[in-house]
Amino acid sequence: MVITPFLTICQDVCPMISANFGRLAQTISKAGLDSKIALVELTVDPETDTPSRLAAYQKIYGARPNWSFYTGEPAAVSQVLGALGIAFEKTMLTPAEMKTGNPDWLTGKVWNYDVSHQDAVIIIGPDGHEKWLEEGIANTQGNSIPDSLKKYLSEDGRSNLQTPDPNGSWTNSDVLAELSKLGGFKFS
Repeated sequence: MVITPFLTICQDVCPMISANFGRLAQTISKAGLDSKIALVELTVDPETDTPSRLAAYQKIYGARPNWSFYTGEPAAVSQVLGALGIAFEKTMLTPAEMKTGNPDWLTGKVWNYDVSHQDAVIIIGPDGHEKWLEEGIANTQGNSIPDSLKKYLSEDGRSNLQTPDPNGSWTNSDVLAELSKLGGFKFS
């Protein structure tokens, strides 16, 4: 299983994470490994990221059967994220910060909070233990994000999309290389 934290109101990094996971899902399917490798995006904002909101987000990306988005009761989500070692924190925005935010891609609402979280991608082995963790921003390497979310990106988000930090980012190639090394999988 490949897992990453995210939230649907993110304007900085999460749309790029989802773009990478979309491409990973395609590559895994093409290799005939859907039943062996699951991709999971776990929200750090379960109060907003309801099943219906996640379904709308999933639809924008055209998520494949091997790529799932999860939410749950806040305490349960916090427990899972804690077990994975993923730090996150909800912070309220100032009125000035709210003025710089873009309207939500789904509701048109300007949010009054954000949830900062550790940017990471993790591979969990069949034994349920972490096998690999890479911290950093998702480098899409040209994978596109949906226009509705591209318009929603903040200035930092647009910068992350155009020029990701090469020393603090992960790519699909990184994930596929680790999956190959850990599981002997072949990808083309």
